[in-house]
Amino acid sequence: MSETMKKKEGAVIRTMPFHAPILLCGIFITVILSGIYLYRTEYILKENAKHLAKLYAERFETVTEDAADRTNVMKAAVQSSKGKMTEEEFNQIMSLAGTGRGIISEILVTGSGEIYQYPKNVLPQSASQNGVRAEVEKLRSLAEERKENVLGTPLETEKLSAVSILVSPIFTVQGQKEKLCGFACAVLDVDKISKEAGWEDLKNKGYSYKLVTESGSSAISMGNVDESQAVQQPVSVPGGQWNLSVTLDKGWTDWEGCVIIVMLGLAASAALSYIYHVSQERKRILDALELEDEIFRISMEESGLTVFIYNQEDRRLVFQNSSQNGSRRGRVLEHIPERMAEKIQDSGMRKGFLGMFKALENGKRSASCVMKKQTEKGTIWERVTLVNPFPDKYGNRKIIGIIQDITAERKIELDDEILRISADYSGLSVFIYNKETQELTFKNRGGWDIEFPANMKMSLEDAAERFISPESKGKFLSAFEEIIETRRETICRAAAVFDGEERWKKITLLNPFSLQSSARQIVGIIEDVTEERKKEHQLLKEKAYMEAMIGQSVFHLETNVTRNRLLSYNRIPVPEGEHIQYEEFIQEHVAQIVYQEDAREVSDILSCDRLKEEFYSKGKNQFSLEYRRRTDHGYSWCVANVYLTELPESHELNAVVVSHNNEEKKKKELELLYKAERDQLTGLYNRAASERNINASLSIGARDMKSAFLLIDLDNFKEINDTMGHVQGDLVLREVAEILRSSFRKTDIVGRLGGDEFIVLMRDIKSQENVRSSAEKLLGLLRRTYKREGREVSISGSIGIAMVPECGRKFKHLYDCADQALYSVKYAGKGGYCFAEKADSRQKAEQE
Repeated sequence: MSETMKKKEGAVIRTMPFHAPILLCGIFITVILSGIYLYRTEYILKENAKHLAKLYAERFETVTEDAADRTNVMKAAVQSSKGKMTEEEFNQIMSLAGTGRGIISEILVTGSGEIYQYPKNVLPQSASQNGVRAEVEKLRSLAEERKENVLGTPLETEKLSAVSILVSPIFTVQGQKEKLCGFACAVLDVDKISKEAGWEDLKNKGYSYKLVTESGSSAISMGNVDESQAVQQPVSVPGGQWNLSVTLDKGWTDWEGCVIIVMLGLAASAALSYIYHVSQERKRILDALELEDEIFRISMEESGLTVFIYNQEDRRLVFQNSSQNGSRRGRVLEHIPERMAEKIQDSGMRKGFLGMFKALENGKRSASCVMKKQTEKGTIWERVTLVNPFPDKYGNRKIIGIIQDITAERKIELDDEILRISADYSGLSVFIYNKETQELTFKNRGGWDIEFPANMKMSLEDAAERFISPESKGKFLSAFEEIIETRRETICRAAAVFDGEERWKKITLLNPFSLQSSARQIVGIIEDVTEERKKEHQLLKEKAYMEAMIGQSVFHLETNVTRNRLLSYNRIPVPEGEHIQYEEFIQEHVAQIVYQEDAREVSDILSCDRLKEEFYSKGKNQFSLEYRRRTDHGYSWCVANVYLTELPESHELNAVVVSHNNEEKKKKELELLYKAERDQLTGLYNRAASERNINASLSIGARDMKSAFLLIDLDNFKEINDTMGHVQGDLVLREVAEILRSSFRKTDIVGRLGGDEFIVLMRDIKSQENVRSSAEKLLGLLRRTYKREGREVSISGSIGIAMVPECGRKFKHLYDCADQALYSVKYAGKGGYCFAEKADSRQKAEQE
């Protein structure tokens, strides 16, 4: 394209440097050819991978079958010796048989549990040093169950790489029955087997492979295998089936042919499309030059702008188009700019107009000014812009000028200023929303709580993101959609956030041109309604709360406490003229529905005197109390909420009582308390609960009460766990707990401290003889013998006793004294009891 065309405004046509249809067609053909090439190459490689996977899987199966044959040699030798083979005979047979392919060691497990290994020093002897022997033990049961060879999952050892164990059960026939007389095992080096099978050649040919066992663990892996693209080949192994995955390691050579096809195809497509494009571009340039002048003339006339050329040499001005202000195309004005300046009323504007011409004469590229003129039609405002001084072919400097009538804009600006001032004084904020640009123009600050300049613009989305809370954002945006589609006026309330504080705004949207489908603007008015919203929300909240409370209530009543007068019961008001004494009513009501143990306390709390005390003395306007309500099956837990208010006019005290069922919540609380206090195995108190309850029971209020602290330990209990297992041990502990629970009163405290150690606090006993009698009876119940699988274990109990208050009143001191007495029993031979010595006066003072 020529330099002249680049300078001509509107004549430059931007297009692609290539002809798109030809280029796309060439690319499409290239893609098809490349796809055919890739598909053919991929198919050949995949078929080759299938063939190789099958070939090397068969080789691997052959090697593992050799190992199975080795175990068959052992089986035959053992069966010929009728299951009785010495280690020397085993070693002699294995040495004669030679070494099998991939076999590290061969193991014979006899029926009596003896293990022979050949050769001996290949594997570590200790099972804790590696998992080989543990794997043999695990596979024995599986091989015995299946009665066939079983190959185990590969595992790592300390001395070797991954090994796999082949276990074969050995049966002999006695009469008509088969008898298991041992296991023949072969320890296989998985890596050596893969080498024997020639799998290294598979890697050398450019393939990655992975052998996976039935359990999903990897036995052999070489390279990175993509399971989704891999060829899967089953591999039969003794007792199961493994899986071989093979993929080709793709490199540059696999893509080389495809890349050559793509490069040649793209180059040919680009060359053809460029040649065609150049010819078409030249034609478009010629067409654009012919239309340039006509387009420029029409566009200027339709836009309402007046364009002129000003010659600095002869100070003449020539209009280039006709316009609405009376200018005609080709009209010439002389003695410019002075002649035009005469019509400007304001001296400051006149000076600015003349200075604009002078600035361009001094070398400035552009300048503009606003001028106010008086015409036959009245006062008008115009914006004059001078740009781009250039010399014509005769060397005269010329300037392009543009005149724009801005009278309507100035009027709108004045109206906006009047609106802004009035809105500010009224506390409202006004904005204009443009439907086409989706922009908000804020005319004043008004109802917003931040400072921003007048006529500040932002998009609707930005305004919602900046000012409106996330919860109200959807409602705010929906209001604009609604007024655009249907309505003349739309009102929404939205939460606005300023500096972290939430404020509520009432936003009214008005469409002043609702009868005109082409209307572009919507007027918005913003008013702060935060205080109104707070009051409304509080009223709704209180109403909803009271309705919810009353709707779920067991009973509901309202009373005038000052006058001792019942006002309503269960939403039924007391008829006018009828006077019901509140306190008589509540006592009768409580006696009928409240559980007997709680009735007195509920009546006292709900009495007039108590309600006045809560409100006037303690300053409470509401409180709650829990009680049990009578039912056919006993009782259920309820909670009563009491609300106290003083009437503003008479200053009389009113009360509202709302009671509702609290059974589920209370049950959960009691269940949690029970679980927190109880030993999970025996159901007795745990150590923490035992200590807390004993300290509470022996507090200052029970100083005159005589009690006994028993510390009980089971004798020989460890032998139960060691010989019969922990399950039997737990059963013994549960039996002991049941003996303790049935041997003492409900008022006594029975707990388990841990292990086989228990405690009992016998409360309010008459004498020490009662304790002695209970201890002897308990020792008799604890003497027990347990038998299992020919084993017999006897247990008994030893008891240390600390008397209260002789040995103290705190759990810690009683436990220490009883523990010393228990030690004496153990030292003397177990199975007895002993009373602790009394604490001296100094020790008692420390305990208190």
